[in-house]
Amino acid sequence: MKTQQRDQTQHYLNAQATLEAVPGLMFLDTRASIGQQAISAFGVAAVDPGLVNTNRTQVATLSVSPYIRGRAAGAVDYELRADAAESRAKDTQTGDVRTRGGLFSLKGADDGLGLNWNASLRAQQQLPREGRETETLTASIGLNYRPDVDWRVGGSIGRQRSDLQSSVARDGATYGLNANWTPTARTTMSADWADQVFGRTHALSLEHRWARASIRLSDSRSVTTGILGGTGSQSNYDLLFLQFASIEPDPIKRDQLVRQYLQNNGLGAGATTTPGFLSSSPNLTRRQDLSMSWANQRSTATLGVNQSRSRSLSQQSVGSGNVTPTPAVLQRGYSLTLSHRLTPDSSASVVLQQQQSRGDSANQSTDLKSITANWNAKLGRRSSIQLGTRHSNFYSVARQYRENAVLATFIQQF
Repeated sequence: MKTQQRDQTQHYLNAQATLEAVPGLMFLDTRASIGQQAISAFGVAAVDPGLVNTNRTQVATLSVSPYIRGRAAGAVDYELRADAAESRAKDTQTGDVRTRGGLFSLKGADDGLGLNWNASLRAQQQLPREGRETETLTASIGLNYRPDVDWRVGGSIGRQRSDLQSSVARDGATYGLNANWTPTARTTMSADWADQVFGRTHALSLEHRWARASIRLSDSRSVTTGILGGTGSQSNYDLLFLQFASIEPDPIKRDQLVRQYLQNNGLGAGATTTPGFLSSSPNLTRRQDLSMSWANQRSTATLGVNQSRSRSLSQQSVGSGNVTPTPAVLQRGYSLTLSHRLTPDSSASVVLQQQQSRGDSANQSTDLKSITANWNAKLGRRSSIQLGTRHSNFYSVARQYRENAVLATFIQQF
């Protein structure tokens, strides 16, 4: 690809760790990530994150959660947890959010089947660098019933105080229902619904795998802050990890099997979804995802289709903590990947992608389409080469472009 752009360095990180400070009692969870993210939903979008784009920035997130967990008097399980997280975007303060909170929960010792109880007190505070600080406090009690090993149902009732919608905190009752059904070792269905002070939320999911295929459906509505719209889809790695459970039950060995399969077939581990955008204000986001995979010894097909609707909860001006100039954003996208191994050491693949963003007005619209074809070959035990070509079309009211690229990538593993 010929370009006059300057050389640049991009950082990517996805790490997590758990420390057992005191065996069986005190623990510490940590997570860290670094990646590229679109700033505005209606800015210029590109398939290749390596291209210089003023609408993209690097986002780093770190979270730390120490907690104590144990059982008292042999009959009550308890957990006391503190949470602290911070997200920072380079070259912009939008999306910079510091979150802190805590949880204290009690539940009856779970002996398997039958009726059980639980109670919790949760506090969460969000402090953005742009926009208004918010705080939510929730106290609830609930019952769970497990009639057999395949079913679990439950409900909860409580009280909540929140200022997500305005600077004046609202106080009200909250209710919730949940269910989980695992009819077979290959099928899982779950549902979670809650009526809260700021609105109703839910999470529905269905997973099923066959010997050579897997499918996952999900529908959720939740409060989000930071990166909106661009999360939730299953990656190539996630889909194949689910599918290969029938081949290798051990998760560590399965991880190695999936990564080797992706490398042999010239497939990336990640998933291409709707691009998402940055926001420091709280939003109520509805997201729907369909992910499918099919694989045999030489061929692979993966499909991801998703849609998200985000609407600001704040009654303040739209520009407060949000680069995107509209209180509501609709994003849709799909990614279809077809791959075939030509020889034991080479493969070919084709990737079709489309990403759309829509706002409340006619001039708030973007559309990005692309097709990429790659040839991948192993040069040795730890090295490989990939040659490819890509065609992209981007359209918005303010900007349009076409891209034709020839790509060459050399990979050396250590």
